Amino acid sequence: MKYPWHSTSEMNKSSDFTNENSCTFIWASHRSGFTHLYLIQCSWPKTSSNNNNNGKTFTHEQTATLIQAKQVFVDQLTDGDWEVTGNQVFLNSL
Repeated sequence: MKYPWHSTSEMNKSSDFTNENSCTFIWASHRSGFTHLYLIQCSWPKTSSNNNNNGKTFTHEQTATLIQAKQVFVDQLTDGDWEVTGNQVFLNSL
């Protein structure tokens, strides 16, 4: 698979999660011995997107904000002795 994760909503297509406190995505993992898909939801406390721990302000678009996310939900979507392959995953509904 080209990308190991895929957002499940329009909100999550942005890489700026600092104004939200959760995200839900589909993750491709080899944890079972085969590549399968997992639905994962994470949450974290809301933070200021432009401040770091020292109170300095950054405006450069390449500055990353460190968040301490916690998994609140994990569900294995595919299962079996076979691999999920390809570059496209089609999501019908959750």
